[in-house]
Amino acid sequence: MAEHSFYDAHCHWHDSRLLSHATQIAADLESIDVQRAVVNGTHPDDWDAVASLAERDPRVIPAFGLHPWHINDAPDNWLERLRTYLDRFPNALVGEVGLDRWIKGHDLQRQQAAFEAQLAIAAQENRPISIHCLQAWGPLKETLVSCPIPARGFHLHGYNGSTEMVRELANLGAYFSFSAYVMHDRKKRHRDALMQVPLDRLLVETDCPDMLPPDDWQRFTLPGKVSFVHAPDGESLHHPANINAAYQAIAEVTGIEQADLAQLVETNFQRFFIEDR
Repeated sequence: MAEHSFYDAHCHWHDSRLLSHATQIAADLESIDVQRAVVNGTHPDDWDAVASLAERDPRVIPAFGLHPWHINDAPDNWLERLRTYLDRFPNALVGEVGLDRWIKGHDLQRQQAAFEAQLAIAAQENRPISIHCLQAWGPLKETLVSCPIPARGFHLHGYNGSTEMVRELANLGAYFSFSAYVMHDRKKRHRDALMQVPLDRLLVETDCPDMLPPDDWQRFTLPGKVSFVHAPDGESLHHPANINAAYQAIAEVTGIEQADLAQLVETNFQRFFIEDR
């Protein structure tokens, strides 16, 4: 067993690309003592899969949301359906939601309307909310300043904004999560931002099955290291149990001892995702 327990602040264990590897993944997750994982839905079409997984696996904290990439193909009644899932799971997050000007064909106006509607639900019920943002940090910050937000704060997953914005967003209530993806050479800006995150707002994620670490990951010595999985079409996928790699990467960047990091992240995870407010 691993020396420390792990908490994944943002992942997609339900992703259909992982299904053929389910037995091995389950064993690997047990071997490294993953305590809790926030599993994010992104569209009404996958909310049932998240719900089913949450009912089977007590480690799963479900999250239901309309991702900005799926705004244009969402059914008209998506918000009504979202409320149904949130009512069914009182401990669920609103997520994955947000704003994205990177995706081809984006419609920021429609994204904004959907994001504000989901943010309003989270604020009204004081639910955690998991936010995706790419190349839309200005509009996101304006929204967080001008709209009600949950009293418990909000979660910025896979933070990729500027170093300068970290303090401003933290003052608004942000928690920030990072994965081993930051170890790519081209992600120095992400590592610089990580260094500025207040320790009481730091979380760890995989975003599996996407956001793989660098190809030269073997240079790290990872207790209980598990292999990346490969989809039927040959695509490399991020193994959910590589949450331990994310912890090691963040420990290396920040200089925090791994035991101290594990305790810190557990405390932050419990405070934001689980504790009643």
